[in-house]
Amino acid sequence: MKDNTKTSGELLFKQLSINLDEVPIEKLTHYIAVEYFLTIEDEPAYDATNFKKVNRYLQSFDHLCAIEDWNRASQILTYSIGILNQEQLHIQLGYWGYHHEQINLYKQLVNKLDLESNLMILVGLANSYRQLGLYDDSLNYYNRSLDIAKKIGSPLYIAAALAGKGTVYDLQGESSKAIESLTLSLEISHKTNNLSLKATVMSSLGNLYESLGQYSKALDYHHQSLLIIQKLGDKKLEGSILGNIAAIYISLGSYHQAIKYQEQYLNIAQANNYKEGEINAFGGLASSYTYLGNYDLAREYYQKQLSTAKETDNKQGEANANSGLGSIYQSWGQYAKAEDHFKLALEISQEIGNRRGEANASGNIGTIYLLQGQYHQALQYHRKHLKISQEIEDIRGISVALGNLGADLYCLGNIPQAITTLEKSRNLAQSIGYKKGEGEAVGNLGNAYRAQGKYQQARE
Repeated sequence: MKDNTKTSGELLFKQLSINLDEVPIEKLTHYIAVEYFLTIEDEPAYDATNFKKVNRYLQSFDHLCAIEDWNRASQILTYSIGILNQEQLHIQLGYWGYHHEQINLYKQLVNKLDLESNLMILVGLANSYRQLGLYDDSLNYYNRSLDIAKKIGSPLYIAAALAGKGTVYDLQGESSKAIESLTLSLEISHKTNNLSLKATVMSSLGNLYESLGQYSKALDYHHQSLLIIQKLGDKKLEGSILGNIAAIYISLGSYHQAIKYQEQYLNIAQANNYKEGEINAFGGLASSYTYLGNYDLAREYYQKQLSTAKETDNKQGEANANSGLGSIYQSWGQYAKAEDHFKLALEISQEIGNRRGEANASGNIGTIYLLQGQYHQALQYHRKHLKISQEIEDIRGISVALGNLGADLYCLGNIPQAITTLEKSRNLAQSIGYKKGEGEAVGNLGNAYRAQGKYQQARE
C-alpha cells in the first residue's frame, strides 16, 4: 500500500534502498546528495517550470551515474512521479518537448543495463531523435534495438522498433519502406495483444495512407486506433489521433469538421502539458483557419506554434510554422516576408532530412516567384517539387506540383503543354479525393481553354 504521507521524492528514495551506513566511503558524498535532493530539498512551487518540477530527480540521476550505480539511475528514469500524473520521468520529458534532455539521460545508460532495459534505452533514443527531426540518427537506434530484440526474442520490442522505423520512413517520404515496416509491426502487435502498441501502429498507418492520398483507408485506421485508445484511457495518444483525423478532414476540404477535432486535441495537450501536441494542434488550427480565409486568427496560431517549437527545439514544428506563416503573408501579398519564411522552412527541412517538407517548401517558393512574374525561377522550383514528390511517391504532392507547373507554362505562353500538365494534376487530385487540388486545376484549365478560344471546354 502506498504511503500517501510521503512526497514522491521520499517514496523514490525508500524504493532505492540506499543505506548510507553501508555504502563505500568514496561514494558517500554522491549518495548523501541523492538523499538531499529526494528527501530534504523543498518541494517545487505549484507554478514552477516543468524542468524545476523534476530537477531534483535529474540531479539524483546524475549523482548515481557519476558513481556508476546504473540500476538505481535507471529506477529514477522509469519512476512514475505523482506530480507528473504518475507518468514515468523519461516519458514525461518527451511530452514536455525536452528531447535533448532525454537523449542526455539515455546516453548515460546505453549498454550499462540488462538487454531488455537496454532495449528501452535504445528505443527511447530513437524516438527522441525522431522528434527532433534527426532521422538518420533515429533509424540507427531503431536498427540497433531491432537487432537486440530479435536476438532475445522480444516480439513487443521487435514490433515497436519496426513501427518506429516505419514512421521515420514515412517522414522521409519512403512510402514503400514505411508500408513494409508498419504492416509487419501490426502483424506482430496483433500476436502480442499489446493494445497500446496496436493502436499506435494503426495510427501510423493512418498517417501514411493520408500522405499517399488514400483518405478513406487512413480514416479507417485512425478510427480503429481511437476506439482502442479511448478504452485504455491514454489521453495524450488520444489527442494525437484526433489531430491526425483533423488533418484528413483538411485534405478533404471539411475545415469546420477539422477544427472540431483540433480543438479537442489542443484541450487534451494543454491539460496534460504535452508540448508536442500543442505544437501540432496550433498548426492544425492555423491551417484550417487559413483555408477558411481567417488569416489573422491563422497567423496567431502559427506564431504560437513557432514559439512553442523554438522553446522545445522542435525542428519539424519550426519548419511547419514557418511554412504556414509564409502562406499567410503570401495571401496578404507580402511576398518578401513569405519568401523568407518559406526559405527558412526549406532550410530546416533539408537540415533534418524531411524530403516531403523540402518538396513542399520548394513548391511554395516557386509560387512566390510565379506571383511576382518571375516565371522561369518559378518553373525551376516547381520542377524540384515535382521531382522529389515523384521520388517519394507523394501523390498529392505530385498533383500540386503539376498544377503549379501548369500555371507556370500558361504564364510563359505554352498553352498546349499547360493544358496537358493541368489535366494530369486534375486527374490525380480526383483519384485521391483531393478536392482543393481538383478545384484549382479545373479553374486553371478553364483559363487555358479560354486562351485557345475553346469556350465550351472552358465552361465544362
